[in-house]
Amino acid sequence: MNTGETKLALKGSHHNYVLAIAIDTYKFHSPLQNPVKDCEALLGVLSLRYEFDLEKDNFKFLRTSTATKKEIYKAFRQYQPSIDGSRKGLTTNENLLVIFSGHGHFDPGQGMGFWVPFEAETGEEAFGSDFIANSDILSWLNACGAYQITLIADTCFSGSLLSTDAGIGYRLKNSLPAPYVLASGRVQEVSDGYNMSPFIQRLIATLKAHEKGALFLQDIGKQVLTSYEWKTNQTP
Repeated sequence: MNTGETKLALKGSHHNYVLAIAIDTYKFHSPLQNPVKDCEALLGVLSLRYEFDLEKDNFKFLRTSTATKKEIYKAFRQYQPSIDGSRKGLTTNENLLVIFSGHGHFDPGQGMGFWVPFEAETGEEAFGSDFIANSDILSWLNACGAYQITLIADTCFSGSLLSTDAGIGYRLKNSLPAPYVLASGRVQEVSDGYNMSPFIQRLIATLKAHEKGALFLQDIGKQVLTSYEWKTNQTP
């Protein structure tokens, strides 16, 4: 695994895999306006300006009703070695980018954040059975053998994934060296925005402004964070 700085390369030797998960309308939770179109806009920039080929089998997009807990789990499993050895998982010649846009919750008693899949019910029971815990996300990412693993999380309480209370460029809690995260907020609620999530809007603007060479996540984070100053209560 890569133990150096994490980057998005305009040119490079590593093959990129993308798993995008975006949920607008929920079965039991309140709807959101922008996750699917935000994700599509971000993927468009990554495809046009960076080395992400979204036409091949290295790309999977779970939208709204297909983003169930079972399907999300299955999607992560495709990047991991199978128990019977028939699937090798990703290698050190490959990168994995995961994008999640949708509802998130936080259980202060556990100190744990959760993703909310499409079919999740409401109430306390959902934390144990329906939601996807940070610990599961970390385990899934750590089981991938990719050279570089990056998570972009635009969801409430996404900062709870991090080893420190800040949303940009920090390693995931209890993770191996490779995974990095760009989170839309700390342990707080974040805005879905009007026409676009403010986090995704600033992230896309940063990606579009870059001209050439490798773009490091730490630099992306600094630029996105700077663009928030004095403009919003949300802090990536």
